[in-house]
Amino acid sequence: MVTMQRRGKAKIEVRSDHLPPHFHITSPDSSFMVDLYTFEVIRGQGRVDELEWAIEWSKSHATELRAKWKEIND
Repeated sequence: MVTMQRRGKAKIEVRSDHLPPHFHITSPDSSFMVDLYTFEVIRGQGRVDELEWAIEWSKSHATELRAKWKEIND
C-alpha cells in the first residue's frame, strides 16, 4: 500500500490489489474505491467533501497514480 496524498485524516492510497485499476480513499469517516480511468466510485461510502477532494486531486495526478498502480501490480 502506498499513500499518494493526504488531507487531514483522509488519504489516497494505491494498493497491490485486484482489477480494475483503482485507488482507495480512506479516513475515519470514509472508505471509497475509485476507478483509475473513469474516476467513478466502484464502491464505498463516506463524506462527499473527501470524495470530491480526492477525485479532483486524482484527475490532476492520473499519470502518477496509474504508474504507481502498474509498478505495484505488474
